[in-house]
Amino acid sequence: VVPLFVVDSAIGRLRFNRPNRAKFLADSLKDLDRELRHRGGKLIVRSGDVAKEGAEFAAEVNAAEVHLSADYSRYAVDREQRIRKAVGRRELITHHGHVAVPPGDVTTGDGKSFSVFSAYHRRWLDRDLRASLPPPAKIAIPTKLKTGTLPNASDICAGDTSPDLIEGGERAARSRAKLWYDRGVAEYDDGHDALDHDGTSRLSRS
Repeated sequence: VVPLFVVDSAIGRLRFNRPNRAKFLADSLKDLDRELRHRGGKLIVRSGDVAKEGAEFAAEVNAAEVHLSADYSRYAVDREQRIRKAVGRRELITHHGHVAVPPGDVTTGDGKSFSVFSAYHRRWLDRDLRASLPPPAKIAIPTKLKTGTLPNASDICAGDTSPDLIEGGERAARSRAKLWYDRGVAEYDDGHDALDHDGTSRLSRS
């Protein structure tokens, strides 16, 4: 497995590209690279058109398959279609890495969306969730690959970030989760709607 991240040149032209998002992404990539290097690998970085760069890299390493994390916005769906076309004969496999249950996968008996949350929640709880697997002990990648350069936040979107912006990356998220489980979760039922104190985990932002 050769881990690849393509810094999408088109993102800079979209209105949702903002300094806060850029900083969070840069933090997350740095954390991912750190964990990969700890296991003997590293994150390969390319910049440009995602479909073109991804397909060229797949050809460079003679990949049998190309795997990516599924996304669901109109932009992301179009991007996936372009990648699928660009990789040609190579099999493209998507994984629902952003969500526990894919959008549209929990419906009523006749296939429609739920209009009542409690009914939706019961159906959601009945779904079999994918198993949580431990990370691999070792990751080996070809030695002669050009690594590329991890982007800084300003490379993605220049500008000042919010003063209370949380750090991106799995390590920071796990630390935040542990802190909340130790101190905040017991009061969540009473305090999650209170605006006068910090009563949530903020993990939805991680």
